[in-house]
Amino acid sequence: MNPGEGPGLIFMSLPLAFQAMPLGTLFGSLFFLMLSMAALTSAISMVEATVSWLCDNKGLSRPAASWSTGIVLWLISTLAMLSFNLGADWTLAGKTFSTGWIT
Repeated sequence: MNPGEGPGLIFMSLPLAFQAMPLGTLFGSLFFLMLSMAALTSAISMVEATVSWLCDNKGLSRPAASWSTGIVLWLISTLAMLSFNLGADWTLAGKTFSTGWIT
């Protein structure tokens, strides 16, 4: 496997490496738990700029801004997810939702 294959390499090579080592199940579980926490905290910090802008410039309360941002991001990510299966034929302005995305 080519080391330059990117983030997908984590989910293909590392499980094999953890499987081959003693206590690999424990260390693999801990690694993927920490990876999930890193992703979650990164997502929270990315959303913070939008929430802060909505609070400062539009006068929304913090919970309202957080929920609004979360719902909009959920809708956008659902469209992106569906574009690879059920919504593969859906188009907007002649393009599918996944056209031009690096995936």
